[in-house]
Parts: sequence; C-alpha cells; structure tokens
Amino acid sequence: MGFNNQVKQTNTEGNTSGIFKPGIISKTMAGKGAISFRILPAYNKEDIVEDPVTKEQFANPLGWLPFRLEDGSLTDWGQLVIIARFVGHGSYKTGTRKDLVLLRTFADDDEKVYEPYTELQRYAAGDKDWRYLVTADNKSGDDKQKESAAIGRPSNCMIANIIDIDDPTKTQIGLFTTSAYNSLCSTAYGGLVSRRAGNVTDEQIQANYLMEWAVGDITDPNTGPVLTCVKGTDKGDLSGYRVDLATDITSRVRRWAVNPPDLLGCRHDLTNLPEIVKQLTVEEIIQQFVELFNLRSPTGVHEHALLKEVFGSLYGNLIPAIPAAPAASGTIPSGFGQNPASHQVAAVKPSVKAGNTMTAAITRTARIAPAAPEAPAAPEAPAAPEAPAAPEAPAAPAAPEATASIPDMTPGTPIGQFDRSAFFKRIKK
Repeated sequence: MGFNNQVKQTNTEGNTSGIFKPGIISKTMAGKGAISFRILPAYNKEDIVEDPVTKEQFANPLGWLPFRLEDGSLTDWGQLVIIARFVGHGSYKTGTRKDLVLLRTFADDDEKVYEPYTELQRYAAGDKDWRYLVTADNKSGDDKQKESAAIGRPSNCMIANIIDIDDPTKTQIGLFTTSAYNSLCSTAYGGLVSRRAGNVTDEQIQANYLMEWAVGDITDPNTGPVLTCVKGTDKGDLSGYRVDLATDITSRVRRWAVNPPDLLGCRHDLTNLPEIVKQLTVEEIIQQFVELFNLRSPTGVHEHALLKEVFGSLYGNLIPAIPAAPAASGTIPSGFGQNPASHQVAAVKPSVKAGNTMTAAITRTARIAPAAPEAPAAPEAPAAPEAPAAPEAPAAPAAPEATASIPDMTPGTPIGQFDRSAFFKRIKK
C-alpha cells in the first residue's frame, strides 16, 4: 500500500472524537446521511463456559441478555458518557478543539469527585472578563456560521455496541448524541425502547414479558430490528439526531440477524468504561486546558491567567507563567490575536477565593499590567537614542520617531505603569 493510501486509511479508521482508547473501533452516529445499524445485546455474565484444555472458566463471549429484564429494567447494552464537546477555540475538524469526558462518568452514583471542567465553566460564566468563553460566537449572524462556545455545557451521550449495516464485517462502539439517545431511550421524549404495545393482553405479557414493549427486543441478535440514525428537520439546521425503526418499501420493520454470530464475541463490556473510554486524571485535564486555552481575551488578557485563577492554588505548577498583556505596545487588536512571546511574564499573586478552596485568584492589576507598578522609566532609557552615532550611520537617531508611541525596548528596559483606560481606547479604534 502506497503512502497516499495509508494516509487515507488512517484518516478514516476509527472515530475522530478522541474520547476512546487506542484500538477501539468506533463510529459517531451523526452526519448528512442516514446510518442503518443494529444494536448488540448486553453480556450475560452468568453464562459461564469452561476451556476444555485449561479448564479455565469465563463468561461466554457469545452469551447475551434481552434488552430488558422481567422487572422492566434495562440491561447494560448501552452506557451514558458525560462529554464536554468541542472544547477550545477554532475549528473542531482541524484538531484545535477536543472532546473531554467528565470524571463523574467513571464515578459511582453516590461518589463525589472534583471536576476541573465544571470548575472552569462556573468561574468563566461568573466573571465578565471571561464570559466570552461560555458564549457561542456568531460573527456573521447566521446560524450556519455559529461557532460552539469554547467552554460549552457537558452533555449526556450514549455508547453501545453496534454493527453498521453498510459495513457488517465488524463490531463497533457507536457514539450517540444527546438527542439521539433521547429518541431511543428517554420516556419523556417518547423514546423507542419505552414505547408499550397497546393491543396485548395480560396473559400474553405473563407468557412473554417482552410482549409488553411495542418494538420487542431491539438487541436480539437473531430477530432484532434494524435502526436508523438521521438528522431531524424540526428545528432546521439546529435539529438534533433521531433514532427510529428502519422500514422496507412495504413499510414493514426491517430485521437483520447478526451473521456470523461470532461478531457477538467482538463486543466490548460496557460496564468497564475505563477499558473503552479515556479516563484522564485531574492533572491531565488541566494540561489539556493549557493547550486549548492559549489565546488572549477580547481585553488582551492571556487565558492562562484564567487557569491560574481557577487552579493555581493546587495545580499552579502545571500552568506556565502568564505572558504579558499587549499593554502599551498597542500592536495586538481587540479579540484573539497572535500567541504572545513566552519570555514576558506578568506578576502573579496566588490566593484562595472565598467560598471555594479549589480556586485561586490573581489580582486584576497582575492580569492586565505586564510589569510591577513601582517601576518608573529610568532616566537613562530615553537618552539612549541620543547617544552619539558613528558618521556612517546618520539615520540612527530617527529610529525612536518611527515607533511613535514607545521607544524600542530590550530585555531589562524598565516599563512604566500600565494605563488601562488608555489601552482600551486604543484597541477600540
């Protein structure tokens, strides 16, 4: 295989969301066209088989459970994953945004965990200087051009073992959006698996409890129905995805048996999420934030200052020194400018905000001013351009006039007190 084909293959294999561990074959249930698929059943961990040679006992890889038990509870053919989608700036397709799985996804029901993403979101939403990060950007006023907020609300997505009918040779992990999950499971939204049969007698249900449900067992590997996932039309371009029954030309529900049955053995155990989904530590998540939030706010403050405010008291060593604001140079306009030079550092004063021991504060002066306030201009600094020049360089004295607002500076040159109001007037011109 030539390099060009190799690149094409690696770009199309697996899933692009970035939440799955290496080696997991997955498919995001979204796109322009409809996706026809089968959902595979949950493992039956009580179906034990024995290796005839080693005598080792293990769960039958082909064993399975119906989609519901007799008490009406769903079996583990699906699992919810709490995802913060499209985190960061720019275009998601170019890799400048990422999906992050929240830590409470992996926690027990009654377990409390420290959630860095939630801490960052709450702080940004409550501070006018950082609120732009939680607001969708719609520069053109057209919904089609509306860009997701850099720090959006986490959503409940669902994963399940599936077989794509158009590619039935392998088992994949399907990643369903919140709207697709609701249309499949939510009682409030009339979810497919919650629909009850209306013309079934109590005697029939007693003989087979699955008769109570209108669509039967959607996970049965032999008789289960084919499902479709397609973008809705109720809200135009903002419509969510929906899962429904696939029908043939006679409007009958399509059914598709898993063949070969060995494909059941390729399922993943959804009750063991860390084997499927990346489970980052708090430190790893904050390091992701350092990469994703490396621009300037509309007021010229570098976003690492926000990270210092929220996480500095406990994880300040993971966050680089805050680059200096553009301040007196006036060369970086309002909004997202170029990434700053790394050698300029603002003064940071870590402290703990009242009511939140997991955050730290940076003084407003330190967030804006790139230098200590008591550093006045040294008398020798302005005299430097007037130093006698060699005869062969007559143009040297004209250099300070070209900068107009400030003379050229070299490392060690003192910088005066930052004038915040004057800076805002310059960047709003």
